[in-house]
Amino acid sequence: MFTNEIKDKMNLILRFLDKGFETDLFEASINNLKDSCNPLRLNNFAYAIRGLIDIIFERIAPKHEILKCPWYKNETNVDKGVSWAQKCIYASQGNFTNETLRDSFKINVKKIHQRFIHARRDLNKLTHISEKYYDVSKDDIEKYSSELIEAMYDLFTVISSLKGLIYSHVNDYIIDTTIEEVINDTIQNIDHLSSHYYISDVEVTDIIVVDLIDKNIILQANGVIFCDLQWGSNSDIRNDIGHIESFKFDFKCEFKNSLQSPYDLELREDSFVVNNKTFEDALYGTDDNE
Repeated sequence: MFTNEIKDKMNLILRFLDKGFETDLFEASINNLKDSCNPLRLNNFAYAIRGLIDIIFERIAPKHEILKCPWYKNETNVDKGVSWAQKCIYASQGNFTNETLRDSFKINVKKIHQRFIHARRDLNKLTHISEKYYDVSKDDIEKYSSELIEAMYDLFTVISSLKGLIYSHVNDYIIDTTIEEVINDTIQNIDHLSSHYYISDVEVTDIIVVDLIDKNIILQANGVIFCDLQWGSNSDIRNDIGHIESFKFDFKCEFKNSLQSPYDLELREDSFVVNNKTFEDALYGTDDNE
């Protein structure tokens, strides 16, 4: 009953769902539309989809985390209440304030937040029973259900796009900062291996969040240092009595990143570690007692 375009969007929606209950509920929601003898099949479909979205937001935007955000303020009539828009904001930008996104990333989120409100309106309109949406024709079933699926797709796409944009900004900056720290600092674990060493390249392989302390994120950067180790002086090298050989070493380091100022990165003391064990094992042999 759906066009290929809507089917493609349904398949993309499945990527946002946890396998198991969430995917089962999505499929059960669609099956409501096949109950041609039930004049409320469209309303039941819409109600189930809205319930599914509420379940998803309990997972990706838990209330206790939203209440800790610097941008949170109660917009409801309930004590410590959380609005639909605030759930969407947390799901897409986490603890980052609108001001931080505007000033640090040049991202204006006002229009994006409006899309959250519009999506909620589109998702709600079919859940309220009215003559317009009661016992509708097959063509109208396809029309209205397709509109709802598109609203659900747009909601998750906007959340994912903003989240990805923020991550890209922070990720690129962390990579650049890590490389700068590696190049500028003397690395003790490599320095003692030869007379001199020269770093030719630094590759950051991944960045992970390891902790959240107050209003700071603790990030760990992992990567590889490519360098040339030189034994002897430059004169020794010219006289062919020295030696240069290329090696690579795994490393990791941790940064403290402020949620309010994401470009304020601080290398944590004693967190920079270079693994030279493979090199030393090859050079000096392994310790059989280890």
